[in-house]
Amino acid sequence: MENIKCSLPGKTAGAAAFPLHRRWPVLVPWLLYWAVIFYFSSQSRFFLQPPEFFSSDKMYHFLEYAFLGVLTVRVVRAYRPRWSPGRQLLGATLFCLLYGLGDEFHQWFVPGRWASLGDVGADTFGGWAGARLYAWRMGSSRAEKGPDEVVVE
Repeated sequence: MENIKCSLPGKTAGAAAFPLHRRWPVLVPWLLYWAVIFYFSSQSRFFLQPPEFFSSDKMYHFLEYAFLGVLTVRVVRAYRPRWSPGRQLLGATLFCLLYGLGDEFHQWFVPGRWASLGDVGADTFGGWAGARLYAWRMGSSRAEKGPDEVVVE
């Protein structure tokens, strides 16, 4: 099997670049946030009512999934480091779309809640925006350090 190394000393590309013990800190918050979204989607009424304003529901969905987008692109970057940044962003956005669809389907069965394609749109756009913002921020900090060149030996 080939030994794939980055030009940076002591770093390897692919799965070895992010060994399992370094992936858990990225994976656990992502999975916990899934549980938080599921919990709040299961509630018929909230103990704390957020302020209402024009399109407030869509704004809350956008913000909720923007954070999910940040967490998701972190996981994608950890588990698929060789994917291009665009592919990582697409993967994170597609995940947010699918999770949003599942969330709305789940809400369909919760008394007092209903499903909405508008919410799925806000979820997807929020997921994309959060993932894009994170990827942009990480890209700008990587540019300051210099590019990582992958060399196959």
